[in-house]
Amino acid sequence: MPGHLGGGPVRALVNLIDHLHTTHEFFIFTRNHDYLDHRDYSQIEPNVWQHQTRASVYYTKSQEASRSLLEQIKCVQPDWIYLNGALPPLTRMLLRLRQTDAEVRQVPILLAPHGNLSGSTLAHHRLRKQVWLLFARWRKLYSEVIWHAASVRETEQIRMVFGQQAQIREIPMAPSFAESEPLLAAAEVSPLGSKSESSSRASTFRLVYFGRLSPEKNLPFAFQLLAKFARQHPQQQICYDLIGSGCDAYLQELQKLATQLPTNVQIHFVGQLSPDALALRLRGGFTHSAPPYHALLMPSLTENFSYTVLESLQAGIPVLISDQTPWHELAERGLGWDLKLHDLNTWLSALEFLQAESEVERIDRRQRCRLFAVDWIASYASQACKLFAL
Repeated sequence: MPGHLGGGPVRALVNLIDHLHTTHEFFIFTRNHDYLDHRDYSQIEPNVWQHQTRASVYYTKSQEASRSLLEQIKCVQPDWIYLNGALPPLTRMLLRLRQTDAEVRQVPILLAPHGNLSGSTLAHHRLRKQVWLLFARWRKLYSEVIWHAASVRETEQIRMVFGQQAQIREIPMAPSFAESEPLLAAAEVSPLGSKSESSSRASTFRLVYFGRLSPEKNLPFAFQLLAKFARQHPQQQICYDLIGSGCDAYLQELQKLATQLPTNVQIHFVGQLSPDALALRLRGGFTHSAPPYHALLMPSLTENFSYTVLESLQAGIPVLISDQTPWHELAERGLGWDLKLHDLNTWLSALEFLQAESEVERIDRRQRCRLFAVDWIASYASQACKLFAL
């Protein structure tokens, strides 16, 4: 922090520190600007340690990163080096520098790839990544790394790229300590499967996506789905909020597609929100009259963990996602659906089911989502301490 444009990897690190700061001492080395934004932070002095409440942070100027990185590792003398991402510049820089510096090479490395090794991510800028990975395998840059995989899927991706001999610690990414009480403390959870006779349709069917606006999130599929839904329900107003940022070219592509949708579908490009503003919006607090979102709609091509799913459930928002994430068996738990991408009609059926729910059923589903998130977060503490076991 204050960087937040990087999405999940930033939240993962902040949350991990929140969980472990009482037993672990963290020194964070990062650049003096946010992801894809080369403007320096205006209120932060670079190249000195900023001693904050739960960690010390060193914001380096980009042109001094290589020299500063080695200097600060030797100054701190850490028990572990934790790398956020398998392919970012600082990771590649450290892996190269480490081979020529015996002192730094003695420090064990734990590396969280954050989805960098999925097929769809490796296909983006493919030649550049292939060249780096060929060079890295030739120089054995990753050979002594211990991997932090967030899921079984990510473990498989690591082994596909680096072989069966890769050392892996499979532990989910750290959840947020954000407000986690049940939505309605006195509400009773009723059995799923029976529809209320008082079922009523909302005047506006409100859906949300939040995160990076990038090709692997597969948002054109969501537009295609909403177009079909809108044509079958011409009287139903549909609002789909896209919260987040992306490169200008892709954003323009999405905006062009949005203009081609039926008139009863409104796509709102909300832009990037701060974590606090996002949490408030997801809870339905961004206007006094707007109802909460009926669902998260996220047909991702790949996700190594997906904070978007967990944060939606924390806010009591059911999720409609692809089966390419670690979050499965959602329908059985009353939390939403995880669906195959090629079956548009199954997605359509899920949307129609949500749209037709009564207010009582909707509150009940929101309660289930919140309770699941509470239990999941409570179970995480016992796993976090295993990450840095020597």
